[in-house]
Amino acid sequence: MNRHPVLPHNLAPATCEHSVRGARLVLALPDSLRAGEIRTHFADQGWEVHDSRGGCATRRLARKLSPAAVVLAVENPHAESGWLTCNKLLLEKPHLRVVLLGGKPSPRAERLAEFVGAAAYLPLTAPLPQLEKAVVGTLVLSRN
Repeated sequence: MNRHPVLPHNLAPATCEHSVRGARLVLALPDSLRAGEIRTHFADQGWEVHDSRGGCATRRLARKLSPAAVVLAVENPHAESGWLTCNKLLLEKPHLRVVLLGGKPSPRAERLAEFVGAAAYLPLTAPLPQLEKAVVGTLVLSRN
């Protein structure tokens, strides 16, 4: 049973105006250039951003920090797949918002994202505003 509707790659959910200051975000992306770009974007919006190598390390960090959201690459040469990590995270923290980043969206990828409980599946190259909308989604966070 899916906790969040999986969004097709070209649709955005209803969102807050902007990210909320102090909200925690965990990034588990092996691509350091893209991770840096995403980290900078969210930090500039007031998010507290934490990096992880994926898999067990991401789950430990999520338990420790209780982030508002986690962004995972579906392919990670350093750890288990993002699909599996997403599923495990949501078994531990059912209300966590997990966004998966991978290759070109396809019906198969979107079905798999829904199956593992992801809030959204986007291409790794998704524009930052689209990624932010997927991460924020319908989160209700107080502004600081």
